[in-house]
Amino acid sequence: MSYMKTARRKKDIGINGRMAKWYDKNTRSSRLSEMREYADMVNGYADRGAAVLEVAPGPGYLAIELAKRGFSVTGVEISADFVEIEKHNAREAGVNVDFRQGNASALPLPDSAFDFIICSAAFKTFLKNGAYTREGFEELISQTDFGHHKILKQGIGFQVWMYKLGMQI
Repeated sequence: MSYMKTARRKKDIGINGRMAKWYDKNTRSSRLSEMREYADMVNGYADRGAAVLEVAPGPGYLAIELAKRGFSVTGVEISADFVEIEKHNAREAGVNVDFRQGNASALPLPDSAFDFIICSAAFKTFLKNGAYTREGFEELISQTDFGHHKILKQGIGFQVWMYKLGMQI
């Protein structure tokens, strides 16, 4: 196991309990339009039915929007409370998303299972002592089968896209 994976396991934390419920309730209206824009962007680069993984989906807004566009979506979230919220939100939206509890540094999924991976708002990555750096992301990505990636700096964090089809972002 790489040093990065071992070190991350000790630092990764989730948003749980009342804070997870508060986040879902109080960010829904402001985050939905942004998540629809991200889903539209993915829709422009990935084929309908492509296997998409969202890492740290929080309340699941982006994963749900991707499912509405015909993608086969899996979300992996470290917080058990967010997983329950995601499942509730997906049922409410009438879509099927495979939400699972897990850690991105040790995904509970087979290698090469996805065509497109996105992580857009993982707050735990913004914590100073536990933050991934751009170089850390580059190192992790170099260990995958994804031939293409894009890392966008946004405010205090990054948006990370990884893809292996003939897509160009």
